[in-house]
Formats: sequence, C-alpha cells, structure tokens
Amino acid sequence: MAEKEHNTIGVRKRLRELATDAVGKQGTLRSKIVRGTGGSFLLKGIKAGLSLVTSVILARVLGTEGYGIYAYAISWVRLLIVPSSVGVPMLLTREVANYEAREEWGMLRGVLSWTDRVALGASLFIALAGAGTVWWFQGALRYEMRLGLYAAMGLLPLLTMIRVRQGGIRGLHHVVEAQLPRMLVLPVVFLVLVGSLHYITGVNSLSALLLKIAAALAALLLGEALLRRRLPASTSKARRIYSSREWIRSSLPFLFARAGNTASQQWPIVLTGTIAGPEAAGMFNVVRKVGNLVKFTLDAVNMPLAPAIANLYDSGETKRLQRVATRAARLALIGALPVALGLTFFGEFALSFFGEGFTQGATALAVICAAQIIEAGAGSVGYILNMSGHEIDTAWGAALMVTVITVSGAVLIPPLGVEGTAISYFAGVSIVNVVLAVRVYSKVGINSTVVSM
Repeated sequence: MAEKEHNTIGVRKRLRELATDAVGKQGTLRSKIVRGTGGSFLLKGIKAGLSLVTSVILARVLGTEGYGIYAYAISWVRLLIVPSSVGVPMLLTREVANYEAREEWGMLRGVLSWTDRVALGASLFIALAGAGTVWWFQGALRYEMRLGLYAAMGLLPLLTMIRVRQGGIRGLHHVVEAQLPRMLVLPVVFLVLVGSLHYITGVNSLSALLLKIAAALAALLLGEALLRRRLPASTSKARRIYSSREWIRSSLPFLFARAGNTASQQWPIVLTGTIAGPEAAGMFNVVRKVGNLVKFTLDAVNMPLAPAIANLYDSGETKRLQRVATRAARLALIGALPVALGLTFFGEFALSFFGEGFTQGATALAVICAAQIIEAGAGSVGYILNMSGHEIDTAWGAALMVTVITVSGAVLIPPLGVEGTAISYFAGVSIVNVVLAVRVYSKVGINSTVVSM
C-alpha cells in the first residue's frame, strides 16, 4: 500500500514538473505570457460568441435598417474613442509595466492620475462637440439617426475610461482581469438588458444604444475596482511624480497608432454608411464581425505579449524577444488558417444566421478573411513597435491605413457596395502590415513574421 502511494506521489510530481516546463514557473515571463494567452483566448472566445449572438438578435429584431442605424452610431463612437483616449491606454500598459519593474511607485501613481484626467477631459469635450455637430447638421440627418448619434455621444466617455482602466491593469501583468470589464461584463449585461426589454416592450435602435450605456457603466465600475485591487500597496503611500512632457510625447504617437487599428475596423463602416446608406453599413458591420474570427488567435496572443515586449526590449534581451515574436506569429497563423478557409467556403451559411438579407455579403467576407490571414502572418507588428518606443512608426502606418481605405473606398464603394469596402480594407491591411514588418526589422532588429528562422 505504501509503495502504491509512493508511486502515485511520484507520478503527480512528474506531471507537475512537465506542466512547469511547458508553462513556466509562477511569476516568470514565460508563465505570464502562456497563462495570459490562455486566459485571453478563453475570454475572447466568450466575447466573440456573445458578440455574434447579440448581433444576430439585434439584426433580427431591428431589421437591416434599424441595425444599420445602430451599427453606424456605434462605429462613430469607436472612431471617436481614438482622439478621446488620446493614446493613453497603450501608454499606460508600457509605462506601468516599466515603473512596476523598476519599483518607481511615485511615477506609477503619477501616470495613473495624469492619464485619468487627460482621457476623461478629452472624452467629455469630444462627446459635447459631437452632440453639437449632430444638432448643427440635424436637417441633413433622419430623426432616428440623430437620436442614435446623440445616445452614442453619451456612451463615448464610459467606453474611453473602460479602455484606460484596461491599460493600467494590463501593465500590471493581470492580463485576463484587464479584459473582464470590456470583454465579459459589458456584453453579458448588454445581452441580458436587450433580451429583457425585448420581452417586455420591444427594442429599437435608440433603446439598444441606451442599454449599451447602462452596460458600459457596470463594466467601468468593475474596472475601477479591479485596478484598485491589483495596485501594489507601495503605490498608495508614494508621492505622485509627474513626467507630463515625456508622457505627452509618447501618447500622441500612440493616439495615431491606435487610429490605424480603429480605422481598419470602424472607418470602412462609416465610409460605407456615408456613401451607400445605413443598410450597406449594417451589412458590412456583420461581415466584419464574422471575419474578425480569423484573427481571434492573434488578438489573444497580443494581450499578454504587450507588457512582455516592453520588459524584454527595456532589458536589451533581443534574442528572447525574437523567439517570443516568432512563436506568437506562428501561433496566430495556425489559428487563423482553418477559420479563414471555413468562412470562405461556408460564408453564406454563416451569414444566414443574421437574416436572409445579410447572405449577400459572402463575397466580401471571403476578401476580409484573406486580409486577416496577411495580418496574422505579419505578426504583432504594431505591439512590437509601440512597446519598444517606436510608436511614431505605427502612427505613420495608421495614416497610411486611413489614406488607402479612404481613397480606394471612395472609388470602389459606389459601384461595388460592400464588396468595394472589403477590397479597400484588404488593400489597407496588406500594405500597412508589410510596411510595419519592415520597420520592426530596421528599428527593433527582429523579424516579426512567421518566416523568421
């Protein structure tokens, strides 16, 4: 009996050793990346499922026109989050990770306070300016569209501060917790509220946006609680130290860098709605949501990778950084290929869940999938540049992205509709990812793509 127990203990010990070899010891960089990636993968899977379910429900309940108004208003919010956040979420991730590693508690407390004030002030100003603009052009906008845009401006400050909280928690290496408010609480609360109201009185585009505001408030309160819980105890005792000029210099390029990612997702919807109307905007929004499943793995890998890149680059560990970047790119592509193939061949079937009117976007979906494959194969180009202090290069990439999508979209959307939007998206993603991969190699000294040896 004793011998059997001894053998059992030996097997358990060996299993623990194998797990440690695979994941890394608790608290090590490898452990943080692996565990963070696993947690991010799970959370993104849940969020993707919730997002698709919510989109299906809204598309069926609101119809193509009502859903188009909702999608158009939300796209404006997501575009305006870029200037309203002033680049501080990404700045927070980098600076908090570095200040914690150096135990500079005064600087850590200072950057948290400074970014709060800047982001809140900017988001309130832009929300008021946006509402004023809607009022000024009210004669050119339909009544339902005006109401939707007014509600969207009320949502803007809440979503901005949720992202700021996420940036701080992520910099403290609590990657999974950082994503909980935005990726789990907000969509779950929103889905519950939409379902409840639909059962009681019914939902229209305006009420859906108002429910989004309530869900965002709940998510922000959780984000605030999580940040306070995870801050090191020494931070609260330290005197705030500010480095405003340095933070401004870094946050502005981050602002433009963030614009690239947002433009690739939201600007095509706004452009389509402006040129081809709300129904086309709603259709492309559905196509984009389904197509984003292709880069699901890349997004999951990027979340824990950002603070790890900052630490490795700051300590001069280029070889380790190369290994991490290569493995991340390969994992992203392996995860992307089967999803892209499935959606390309069965696109009509996937889109049919949103309603018969959305199946016309199958060709556009195939083009979006091709663009996401290129993005996955290029690797974490934006994160590597941002976290290594070369955010100005990502900012130039953002400007190039907006230019390519706008120019090609203006030419292609009138004759081709959503297919024209998809082609302009493909062109922007392809060109910018190639350019940024070259900049990573020249500035950081590593190859971010899957072909790195």
